[in-house]
Amino acid sequence: KHRYLSAEHIKQLFFAGKSDKAVQARLRKLWANHVLDRYYRPFEYDGTKRSVWQASTPLYTLAERGAEVIWDNSTMDWDEIPKTPKQNAVGFQTLEHNLVVTNLLVAIEAAVRDMGDVEFVSSERESPLQRTASKLWMKEGRAGSWIVSDGAFTLSYPQTGQTVTFHIEVVRASVRGGNQTLVNK
Repeated sequence: KHRYLSAEHIKQLFFAGKSDKAVQARLRKLWANHVLDRYYRPFEYDGTKRSVWQASTPLYTLAERGAEVIWDNSTMDWDEIPKTPKQNAVGFQTLEHNLVVTNLLVAIEAAVRDMGDVEFVSSERESPLQRTASKLWMKEGRAGSWIVSDGAFTLSYPQTGQTVTFHIEVVRASVRGGNQTLVNK
């Protein structure tokens, strides 16, 4: 779903309460068995060098064996699952943008897990939202472009029976035209 996750993201989502060492050991095994790939970012998207600690902190993504596990346990099409270095290659700006969305979605999911009066239902990223919107618009015979958010998450409030979906649009002012693009949308 998120394509790129840090060890901290993975810990928040799947290993809450476990030590960093235990999470790192599990990730190392998954990488050694070709379930995950890992990538290092020695530079920021603007070309500045990252600190030694940041540069040595990998991001994880699915490898082909990991994609097989996901595919066996989901309704996704095989081609929709990014699983090769070529499919996972994105530019620095896109990666940084995606990580901002990931940070928010992971933080919300982890925070809601500890709350009793709110339940996390689901989250979705831009690509699946775009595919769904495209199918609906084609079915309705609409042409043109549409606005698709960077992500969305749905929460349920059991006491009231209400379910609410929130959409996320991340605009980084440092990207040329970022604020004006949001205003135009």
